[in-house]
Amino acid sequence: MSQQPDLKLWAETAQKYFVHPETVANSQRAAQRGLKPFWKLGLEASRRQIIDTAHKPRQHCLKVTGFKGSVNDILIPVAHLPDGIAATVYTPEDVPSVPVIIVYFHGGGLVIAEKETYESCTMTLSKYNKAIVIVPEYRWLPCSEDRLAPFTDCEAVTRWVLDNKHSVGGVASSLVGVAGDSAGGQLSCSVTYSLPGKLAFQVLVYPVADIVIEGIESMKDFWVTPGFCGKDMEAMFKWCKLFEEPSHANNPRVNPSAPRGAGDSPLSASPHTLVLLAQLDPLRDWGISYAGKLREAGVPVELRVVEGCAHIFFSDVENNPSCSAEGHRIVAEYIHSLVQTKL
Repeated sequence: MSQQPDLKLWAETAQKYFVHPETVANSQRAAQRGLKPFWKLGLEASRRQIIDTAHKPRQHCLKVTGFKGSVNDILIPVAHLPDGIAATVYTPEDVPSVPVIIVYFHGGGLVIAEKETYESCTMTLSKYNKAIVIVPEYRWLPCSEDRLAPFTDCEAVTRWVLDNKHSVGGVASSLVGVAGDSAGGQLSCSVTYSLPGKLAFQVLVYPVADIVIEGIESMKDFWVTPGFCGKDMEAMFKWCKLFEEPSHANNPRVNPSAPRGAGDSPLSASPHTLVLLAQLDPLRDWGISYAGKLREAGVPVELRVVEGCAHIFFSDVENNPSCSAEGHRIVAEYIHSLVQTKL
């Protein structure tokens, strides 16, 4: 008989929500390892904790995911950085003759994590979608050279991919879309704002789709829960120093939910969108609200919420095998359906 999960760490949450056994097990594992919440650690210690716990050798990721294909590290030339931007290109062995290209932006609040942290996730994304996946190493905030460095980098990388599909294994008719989790979802929204009409789709996985914390039910429900919580989001907003400049809060390039004025690309110019959320996530209601805004603007939107799962279920493939698989299946089915109508 299998052992029942100990809900002690999620006791209060379990009174209102179903908590998936994988979510419980991950919290227990983190507690046993002595891992600390980001908001308690501070920025530098949080960066070290991610490196110590989440960076896995590429061979390990290949084994965990069963990915078969090529993995190539490249430098993408961009005008604003003389050394270019490092990126990894994943190409599955069963890639079709007209492959879809996904530019994926990893999460981390714009302040922590690297593309290596997400290698199992991006291999899985490539595998499930039979798509070429490109993951850039955008610069963290705060950045003295550019207060909007991640946004600048991700836009430049996407422009390059659109103009150089053949360089990453695509063809002229390959559809190009963007995707990202958490802050990576925020970056995806920024790119589609800056490149209206250029992209075929965006996949927003529990995106940072707003900056307002007060009065948000999911923020209240998951303010100090295990794993990524509302207080972590609050801390990351402070660490990135992005909103020390008041105008950034009202800039749709930075805050997806900011009002759009006469000089902005309209929300209606956003591409087809999948919003994929975790139920036990402080960011959940931001995603629901943003999906509603897109729908009101006439953008085709699919909204899915995976029950019982916490913030990192999509990216932490190894420790959330069934939850992550469900999320990746949803994404693959969405993109496959979209491709059938566009090609």
